[in-house]
Amino acid sequence: MNILQICHKPCYPPIDGGSIASYNLYQGLVANGHNVHVLAMNTYKQHCDIAQVPIDFREKSSYTLVDVDIRVKVLPALFNLFSTRSYNMERFHSKDFSAALAKILAENKFDIILLETLYTAPYIGLLREKSEAKIVLRAHNVEYKIWENLSRNERNPCKKWYLSLLTRRLKRYETNALHQVELIASISEEDNKIFKKDGCTTPMMYLPFGIDMNHEEFKTYEVLDERQIVLFHLGSMDWLPHQEAMRWFLEKVWPKVSTNHPQLHLFLAGSYMPDWISKGQFPNVTVTKGYVEGSVFMRHKPIMIVPSFSGSGIRIKIAEGMAKGKVILTTTNGAMGIPAVHGENIFISDNYEEWVRIIDCCVNEVEMLRQISANARSFAQKEYDYVLSAHKFIEVMTN
Repeated sequence: MNILQICHKPCYPPIDGGSIASYNLYQGLVANGHNVHVLAMNTYKQHCDIAQVPIDFREKSSYTLVDVDIRVKVLPALFNLFSTRSYNMERFHSKDFSAALAKILAENKFDIILLETLYTAPYIGLLREKSEAKIVLRAHNVEYKIWENLSRNERNPCKKWYLSLLTRRLKRYETNALHQVELIASISEEDNKIFKKDGCTTPMMYLPFGIDMNHEEFKTYEVLDERQIVLFHLGSMDWLPHQEAMRWFLEKVWPKVSTNHPQLHLFLAGSYMPDWISKGQFPNVTVTKGYVEGSVFMRHKPIMIVPSFSGSGIRIKIAEGMAKGKVILTTTNGAMGIPAVHGENIFISDNYEEWVRIIDCCVNEVEMLRQISANARSFAQKEYDYVLSAHKFIEVMTN
């Protein structure tokens, strides 16, 4: 089959959860014998120099990048207040991207057009006009839920009002867009439940995040060394939910943990690290600012903390961490969409005192830690094989 994959950020290089999810699905589809053409927005946060992309990927995928400025701008945001449109979505509409898309559609005939995330939905009208292909929305999240949670947790009344406005408009847009495609392929089963609860009647499927377990990064299992018990967190900090979560951990959990275990160390890494973290006076915390190679940073660090209280979809870093045998400590929201079992292959709690107790247990019971690690890896091998995920998707589309 000929497939056009449209991404709201470069899928290569795969450096964050969204780009990794898109890239691995591409790889899975190709492994199943399909032709995939990739068109992506080249945004300022994940800007990619096409010359640095491997030639074989560029040629095989006809990889096309179009510069799109999605930055929040004061005047457009202000004028948007006097409309009923979603400013979240307006930022992703581009004349240059529309022109590139129209050109690709004129030169190629596709069986399936795969929209990666809601932020590519502004082009559905153009797709209907220029192509007869089936359109699939691959939902990485229920987007309005992220903003709804941020609004609920915001204390500043003016900011809370604005976030609430953005949420209402985004929800209206998302609800409408879901009815304009042939299929919704959600990374999380939980997101499909939310869509249905909101009244969506479009056919849906669960299309889990895929991992290439034969890749060098995952095929070697790192056996836990009891002398190297440390905690770590890896994530881009320009996303408000990540900052919200880390503030909770550093202010509520870490002081008690560091008192109980004065030698225990916490490593934090990610781009756009805020000063309150990088310059904060937190005991035994090492902060690495800017982009880091995830596989290198995770090495010899057995316990991954993923506090999360906003958003939907799945935390792809959790799936990857489990595939590497990391012991994951997360919240109910963080584990959303991941059918793992608390105390068996993951730890899940929303209570900061329980987090302290779990970390105490991890430090003091090394054999238990090793067992959770092995169970996590086994779970990921069964749940997230990228070739099987892509095959399942094509089966649904052809039946």
